[in-house]
Amino acid sequence: MISEICSINRGIIQGSGLGPTLYLVMECDLQPKSVVNLLLKYPDDTNLLVPENTDVELTDEFRHVIHWTDDNNIIVNQSKTKEIVFHRPSPKRLHVYPSVNGVELVTHTKLLGVWIQD
Repeated sequence: MISEICSINRGIIQGSGLGPTLYLVMECDLQPKSVVNLLLKYPDDTNLLVPENTDVELTDEFRHVIHWTDDNNIIVNQSKTKEIVFHRPSPKRLHVYPSVNGVELVTHTKLLGVWIQD
């Protein structure tokens, strides 16, 4: 029996053999607004790194990513989205920017199977 042809207009089926490759191809046009900010892309996971000295703040950069996901019919899992701030043990100057609304600020998190902490 052959099923009907249907167009796929949302994401990629998780666990499929082609899923990781298709995700990376689909996400190739997602770029940060600032050249000093980094987007690290992995299958089914994207990480945004924003240094303290940047021309585009974290909230604006995150808003840019959310706008891209809306345009590409991708849903961001807010419950898995975390914010972590790294700093030196005894900083002479520590300026903490406001957190992104709706994103949990944590002191440790798991990234690619490795636990990291500030």
